[in-house]
Amino acid sequence: MKTYLNRHVLKIMAAVVLMTTSPVYCMNFHTFYIPEWKRTVIDGEGEIVSGDAASFSEISKQGSRDQFGNVTLVLNSPGGSVDAAMEMVKVMDAVGVTTIVPPGGYCASACASILFVSGSKRAVFGTGLLGFHTCYNRTQSGDEKNDLCNDAIASNAVAHGVCYGVVDVWTKSYSAGQVAWLGPETACQMGLCSVELVPESKSCASFVDGLVDGFLKKP
Repeated sequence: MKTYLNRHVLKIMAAVVLMTTSPVYCMNFHTFYIPEWKRTVIDGEGEIVSGDAASFSEISKQGSRDQFGNVTLVLNSPGGSVDAAMEMVKVMDAVGVTTIVPPGGYCASACASILFVSGSKRAVFGTGLLGFHTCYNRTQSGDEKNDLCNDAIASNAVAHGVCYGVVDVWTKSYSAGQVAWLGPETACQMGLCSVELVPESKSCASFVDGLVDGFLKKP
């Protein structure tokens, strides 16, 4: 897919994803400088937990503004607390954020359905992946789907320019133990990417023509 990023920059971002070899049990934020952009971006890696909103608020002051006036947040996270992610969105909205999943990175669960979609500009590049599944409550009898939580997540997506159904279909069609992994092509065809970053992106309404249903029917 054609993007405004060249291969050199993609390699830099992929290298950043591979830097952490030990498990990360909270979202670790750090900055890195991309010479070709003459810009400092922020890398967010690890599980989303309480307190991450304050950490991001502080480090966002070190990020450079892109051509959209946003700070760039590169995501590589398995997800985490829905409440903590929603708190972080409040900070992201105040700061103005472009969200990116780089080659070799992945953004799953609350990272994908809350943080990624809350970027005012969004893109997935190379071998990057978005992972969606249902919101659930963990009980003694097992994991139970939480439709109220799923609706809140989909409503947040709408507030950030993503069609309700694009997020809702994944959260309600995949259980807690299942993940719908979307690469750049599928994600961008569904309107999860911004056309300013990925020219081939479709509008959020394009999935209505059967793209999602077709994907769900695949073995």
